[in-house]
Amino acid sequence: MNLPDTENAHYHYAFKKGYRMAMDGKPMSHMPSRIRRDPALREYFQMGWNQLQEELANGEQDDARTPWRSRFAWFMMMLLAGIGTASLMVTQINEKKDEQQARIDAPASIPKIARPGDNLKKPSEIPASPQPQEPPRVSPDLSLIDGDKQTASNVKESPSSPPKAPESPSVETPSTTDGLSLLSPQARQDLAQTRQEVLYNQSEKHVTLAPVQTSDIQVEQAVLAENVLNLTPENPLKELVPKYVRKVFFFTRIDDAAGKTIYHRWIYQDRILATVPLKITSPRFRTWSSKRLSSAWPGQWHIEVLDDQGHVIYRYSFNYIK
Repeated sequence: MNLPDTENAHYHYAFKKGYRMAMDGKPMSHMPSRIRRDPALREYFQMGWNQLQEELANGEQDDARTPWRSRFAWFMMMLLAGIGTASLMVTQINEKKDEQQARIDAPASIPKIARPGDNLKKPSEIPASPQPQEPPRVSPDLSLIDGDKQTASNVKESPSSPPKAPESPSVETPSTTDGLSLLSPQARQDLAQTRQEVLYNQSEKHVTLAPVQTSDIQVEQAVLAENVLNLTPENPLKELVPKYVRKVFFFTRIDDAAGKTIYHRWIYQDRILATVPLKITSPRFRTWSSKRLSSAWPGQWHIEVLDDQGHVIYRYSFNYIK
């Protein structure tokens, strides 16, 4: 839960109430009457409710992505480890059996038997022949005990847990000893997001706004809103977008473009931050794109609608924070 950037306890209460009601699966019509009567509390309640809906949507998208590469790599590692462990166990068991068989097959000393014609000696002079020794008995239980011990030792030596995957590089957080320690958690998150966007867009070139051209494709409706639900924009925004809004949706209704692809291009300070392709499948089609905002990006924004030839057929402008 990302609390709004405000110190008003009542606003925090309304935000948390909306977040928890959304978590319980309740619709916004169950809003408490106290919050419903106050426009400001109602606005923060809706922010909390929308935040959980967005988190649930992002979670479903992440679950839909199957990490097949990591699963395949992990399967191969486990397979190789299992083959190596089994081979080692079989080798050690065979060595143990060979050692026991060698002990059983060891030749015992046999007394010499006198033959006819040999010089006979008196019984007192005949040395006592050694008694044949019985070969050492090998208890079958002993081999089983040794085998179990050896198996147990092999199990201890085998990898019991998968090797840890390399940790993804984390965004370097500012030190608490400098002036950035006074920033709020939301400001720190915005700073980290801004750094990532700067690194991503270093190769981008500045662009100039092209004139809007006439086209057979008609943009019948264009709305900037806080959310889109059931193919309908919710909480439309005006030209000035307030600071607490962290994500906006650009909703458009397109006519006469069936089978074509249009694009939503997001521009901030003459720099293209995103170009979203949208496939049109019917003569009257509703579609939208979204963009996360940061308090580090105040000022003029432009959203352009491009046809499949790259021509600008519509432009929407708004100001963020100021």
